[in-house]
Amino acid sequence: MSRKFLISIIPNQPGGKRHPSFFVFIIIFLIVLFSLSLVLFVKLFDPGSNVLIRRTDVRTIENENKVLKKTEEELKTNIEETKKKLEELDKISERIEPLLEIQQLPEEMKFSFEGFNLGEKLDSLVKISTLNREVFTEAVNKLTDKKRKASAIPSIKPVHGSLVRGYGYVGDAFTDEIRFHPGLTFFAMRGTPVHATADGSIIRQGMEDGIGLFVEINHGYGYLTKYGHFQSVRVEEGDFVKRGDVIGYVGKTGRVIGPCLYYEVIKNGKRTNPIFFIFEDIEMMEPSFRKES
Repeated sequence: MSRKFLISIIPNQPGGKRHPSFFVFIIIFLIVLFSLSLVLFVKLFDPGSNVLIRRTDVRTIENENKVLKKTEEELKTNIEETKKKLEELDKISERIEPLLEIQQLPEEMKFSFEGFNLGEKLDSLVKISTLNREVFTEAVNKLTDKKRKASAIPSIKPVHGSLVRGYGYVGDAFTDEIRFHPGLTFFAMRGTPVHATADGSIIRQGMEDGIGLFVEINHGYGYLTKYGHFQSVRVEEGDFVKRGDVIGYVGKTGRVIGPCLYYEVIKNGKRTNPIFFIFEDIEMMEPSFRKES
């Protein structure tokens, strides 16, 4: 049921003075009241402004979805490319693992993306790439260690000369008695350069009964080499030498009857036949020099 309002304007009493400003105030009041009512009505019952805002939000969300979809497609493409590269690395690591005795990747970490969502694929790629990195890091470390070990193993002739006495029991040049000879003796001209047969550090050099002026090298990994009968040496204790470096010159110091080089290999504290550590052709000859007085 609607209500009716009645506005009565009561004029001044007869004989009174009229005030026009009162009527102006009433009119302005009514206009303001009407305007406020109109604005309130529009806000309450006109959904146009809210619809406009909602449409703007929808367009923003649609644009964001397009960007997300594009990003997702790019991620999928990158994942597939990364997967292919990791599969290649995985095949390489499978060949490396048995050669270097590296622990192989667990079977559950092999490539299988079936039924995986995007996040799971990314997690799987990260785990696999981490494991492959560990495999290749260990491979590099082992190869580096093997390279160092290869450089530490004696493998060349110590001097350009002929083998005149081998490892084992031989006749003594001074007494003709059979004695054990724990190394090799090479004949060479006096002053011929003598080379380190592997990388290592000079641990001793000086005079010793029997082999005269000598040099001893520690190559690491349990290998030592010893060289004797030098005329002179060009290294000192503590020096580091590389395979092939000149460490001295052939002479005839010590218990010897002519210029020669004595060469000895010690592995894990035991003297070993040096012939097994020379991967070159060795010229052999019978000693022809005579005992000097």
